[in-house]
This record gives sequence, C-alpha cells and structure tokens, in this order.
Amino acid sequence: MQKRYAMSNMGYAIIFVIVLGIIMIISTPMIIDSYKSGNKNNQQNISERRYDEERQNEELRQTREKRYRDNSFDNDANMINLSDKINSIEINFDSRIRTLEQQQRELLENNNSARERVQNPQEEVSDKFVCTIEGNLDSEGNLVPIDSKSSAQTNRRQKIVFVCDYKE
Repeated sequence: MQKRYAMSNMGYAIIFVIVLGIIMIISTPMIIDSYKSGNKNNQQNISERRYDEERQNEELRQTREKRYRDNSFDNDANMINLSDKINSIEINFDSRIRTLEQQQRELLENNNSARERVQNPQEEVSDKFVCTIEGNLDSEGNLVPIDSKSSAQTNRRQKIVFVCDYKE
C-alpha cells in the first residue's frame, strides 16, 4: 500500500503564496511611512545644497568679473603675447611636418632601392653561395647518394640533403 500525504506540493505552494500576501499587506503602510519621512529630509537637504551651490557660483562670477576689470588694460599686451605663442607653435608644427615628410621620402627611396636590388641581384652581389643536391636520407637517417636509378624512385616525402659552399 502506498502512503498518502495530507497535502500535495501544490497545496504547500498555495499556502506559501497566501502567507506572503498577508505579510505584504501588513508591511506596506510601514514602508510608505518610512519613504515619506525619508523623502522630506532629502528634499530639505537638496534645497540647502542648491542654495549653497548658487551662492558659490555667484561668488565665482563676481571674482571673475573683478579680475576681468582689473586686467582689461593688459588685454593688448596679452593679445601680442598670444599671437607670438601661436606663431611659435605654428613654426614648430611646420618643422615637425617637414621632418616627417623627409623621413617618409627617405623610407620610400630605401624601399624602392631594395626592390631594385632584389630584381637585379647580380649587379651588386659579389659574394655567392653555390648549392648542390648530394642525396636523400633513408629511414635510418643515412645519406643515400643520388644516381640515375635512385632519382627515378624519389619520393616527394623523402628528405633531400643540400650542400652549400660560400665562394667570393
């Protein structure tokens, strides 16, 4: 015989939802009251901050106006200094651009001359390597000289032995 339980899983879920609803109904007025009292304090703090910021901005504006009035007679000298600074910056930029362009031209010329050397290697090269094929390697790593019989049996996967001599 199977043992029967008094309540199924679905029953437990329904009871849980009902209990959760009751808790929410009871706690809602308390949450609203705490929000209202906290919101009033925040509004007072915000209004005080705004007043302080406006007062500081006004003080800054007044000090700037005072500085401008005090320095108004120096404006002509400041303009001359400013134009001199701009001219010096312009000269520096021009010289830097010219050096960059010159370096770029040199790189292009070096690149073109290197291409010409690769296309015509016999003109400038005096030292040469002379390489010859000596044979193949067998499975044990021994050198097998190439002759007419072994050249017909050459496999593409075999290792080939080259010997290069340096001649001036």
